[in-house]
Amino acid sequence: MLSTPSSLFWFAARTRYKQERRICECLAELGIEYYAPFQTEKRQWSDRVKIVEVPLIPSLVFLRAEFEKATSLLSDPRLSIHYMRDLANAQRLIVPDRQMEQFMRLAHLQTDGLTLLDHNLKPGDRVRVIAGEFKGIEGELIRIKRHKRVVVRMERLFALATTYIPGEFLERIE
Repeated sequence: MLSTPSSLFWFAARTRYKQERRICECLAELGIEYYAPFQTEKRQWSDRVKIVEVPLIPSLVFLRAEFEKATSLLSDPRLSIHYMRDLANAQRLIVPDRQMEQFMRLAHLQTDGLTLLDHNLKPGDRVRVIAGEFKGIEGELIRIKRHKRVVVRMERLFALATTYIPGEFLERIE
């Protein structure tokens, strides 16, 4: 029986340190949709400089599956994952499709300029981007060193993604 799109959910899964790529490969072999953004960084050692790909959010992979399938993945010996819990009700955290789409779009379009902030931000004005490549994305407006940034908060997750958005591209929403 084929699953309908409405029965698929995005789950946030924690992995062991530096296991994100291996987990993604296993999920691909199993035919499970996943998302784990990577970015390139310049790393310097005493004898050389190297460009490496590192996870945007270390030890975190998002996967999209039916609830039962997501549960069965926990017993797969190739996958060393555990699902994040919703702090409000201690249930398995399900990321809404719209928030996941916004996060993927932001991470994909802005890999060089994407910055992760800690989750202890002061609440600001809710805004919507009305022009430019991020048109339609909603978030919170904050100021960092005189730059305006839109924060796309994935509710109940510990990471926030930001990018520079010109002030004239924003409108306040209530």
